[in-house]
Amino acid sequence: MNKKSLAYLLVAVSVIFSIACNKQQASGNSGSVQNVTVKSLKEKLDKNPGLFVLDVRTPSEYKEYGHIKGAKLLPISQLTQRMAELTDMKNNEIYVICASGQRSLAASRYLRKQGFGKVYNVLGGMYKWKGSSFAVEYGGK
Repeated sequence: MNKKSLAYLLVAVSVIFSIACNKQQASGNSGSVQNVTVKSLKEKLDKNPGLFVLDVRTPSEYKEYGHIKGAKLLPISQLTQRMAELTDMKNNEIYVICASGQRSLAASRYLRKQGFGKVYNVLGGMYKWKGSSFAVEYGGK
């Protein structure tokens, strides 16, 4: 098999894998999550400022680049070790955010697999939040 054929084969396998993963996510398995837009989250926070927002970025990102008021910082790298901090939230809505939406998706899937029922991944993360000119706070842990 030449390099060009191998490259096409790898692309095809990647596409098939991606489709399979998307179907699995949509099928309602225990690891599936719902996505919400930053606009939707903003509207929900305006109505209920006490909603639980979990920020899974690093402490320096949280502090230096801003965060949503009241968001709990729990870096994705510490999520498994600090799960006890979220035990009381198992039956509540959790909105998970990061910088772009990738880490928050991984964290959301993990939470769903741990039995958290109402987990929402914030699409576009803080980049989209700030790009929408929504308020951010600076500082904190």
